[in-house]
Amino acid sequence: VHDNGVAAFNNGIALGVGTANTASNVLADYEEGTWTVPSGAVNGITYVVSSTAGVTYTKVGRQVTINASVDFGAHTSDNNATYLGTLPFTPLSNGTFIGKVRTSSDITGCCVELNGSQSYIRLMKDSGGSYDYVTRAESRSETFEFTVTYFV
Repeated sequence: VHDNGVAAFNNGIALGVGTANTASNVLADYEEGTWTVPSGAVNGITYVVSSTAGVTYTKVGRQVTINASVDFGAHTSDNNATYLGTLPFTPLSNGTFIGKVRTSSDITGCCVELNGSQSYIRLMKDSGGSYDYVTRAESRSETFEFTVTYFV
């Protein structure tokens, strides 16, 4: 047992001083890596990713945190929604998430939306008190940097 009350075992980390090394008391699922944000289509709406940077994830138990900087290419400039796929892990159905987005242009209140059991992100914006999709016209040739934490 370490001074901070965490005991290390061969098959995981037992949480708490004197905690038994049983499945319910051991954190044995930790993973980190990179994921790919390809150009593609979601719900029949195409998007073009021209470059990415810092596309990483960390998974601790059921909690996943993703980071990315995504440059959109010259996809069609219209009022259809802007999507991003594919997430490294599919979100939990009826799960919760938090996220923050920074954009290269000033899209007011830009954030992300994840729907449970769907492995993609929708980019959203504040439209005067309600949230609407960031359109492909708005995301075309723009950079979006984001961190999102969700559960699987």
